[in-house]
Amino acid sequence: MNNYLKSAISTIYGEDDDFILLGLTGRTGSGCSTVANILKSKKEDVNHSLYSGNNPSENIERKELIIRRHFQDTWSPFSLIQVRSILTLLLSECGVKKAVAYVKENSLIVDRDKINEFSGYLEIIIQEKEKINTSDKNEYNKFYTTDLPNICDDIKKSIGESVFVQLYQKIGTNIRMSGNPTIETLVDGKFFTLADKINGIVKDIRDENKNNKRTLVVVDAIRNPLEAIYFQERYAAFFLVAVSCSDEDRKKRLRNLGYAENDICTLDDQEYKSRDLKDESTYSIQDIRSCLERADLY
Repeated sequence: MNNYLKSAISTIYGEDDDFILLGLTGRTGSGCSTVANILKSKKEDVNHSLYSGNNPSENIERKELIIRRHFQDTWSPFSLIQVRSILTLLLSECGVKKAVAYVKENSLIVDRDKINEFSGYLEIIIQEKEKINTSDKNEYNKFYTTDLPNICDDIKKSIGESVFVQLYQKIGTNIRMSGNPTIETLVDGKFFTLADKINGIVKDIRDENKNNKRTLVVVDAIRNPLEAIYFQERYAAFFLVAVSCSDEDRKKRLRNLGYAENDICTLDDQEYKSRDLKDESTYSIQDIRSCLERADLY
């Protein structure tokens, strides 16, 4: 009887489903990257405060016990696709010379040593990409979910958090406008260039895993509502997850990362202000407010 009920429940609730795609969304400093790092962790590396006894005395403990047992039985690490890593990849595909020229032209990185370091990281990405073009799928997926995010983290440390965010916001807007990180003019039909790239990587990861394990993918982070709709319309197993914290805590984190007060104000203005739907640029920039409104989980 137990197996019969288990089978029925699995069918109804899809417990045998082998695919989950999560898209994280939230303001800079709210904790999206922290959530992504937890989701990609192995079971033994996830620290939690769930009730750990076997004789709960109240409802909260009973609920936590159910969650803990489910976690122990079913947890699998997620593969991480960083949007900023994909932006870096698309920038490198323009050619290092062109990418560096664009950065200099817009005074986004002014220190010569940092420009040289930035150029070097783009070269590494190009070389690694060339290697995986002739290797097996396992190396291909490792490049996108591990190697590329690591290189991107090194770039962020090199040029500084505030400059990094400003640069990548501009690159993201350009890609939605023209399909090219260095072109700021509108080109019809290019809005979903970034979403298409991410979708292609998700499909490749799923294709590799289909014969032997579940495919669990987390995208960090989705910051445009049309890109959220793009995935919501394509995947029944896609869930947009809103990550937030108190504004005081968020700003404190940003200050600890080296943001000046005017940088925080500029960031908030770019990410979280009311948009004019008649303004063409509204659809190509970050709009965290609208993303939070579309979230499936909070």
